[in-house]
Amino acid sequence: AALHWERRDFAAAEADCVAVLADGPQQRALSIRGDCRLERGDLDGALADFEAAKRIDDRVAKAYLFKARELAKQGDNARA
Repeated sequence: AALHWERRDFAAAEADCVAVLADGPQQRALSIRGDCRLERGDLDGALADFEAAKRIDDRVAKAYLFKARELAKQGDNARA
């Protein structure tokens, strides 16, 4: 999955992560799948994976910023 991620083949990276996660949660697979989902614009999926991986870094902050902007555009300022 990490190699596919580096090559920007997000579909293959995510497929590898799904295969790994079929055996149970693993932090690295959740983290990479979160990155893939973020690249595809799946903010909810990305944030769910980042939270499950207990990951906190600049990419996670970026995902929360994008989600807040999305919620604000929808008029949901309380959640934004």
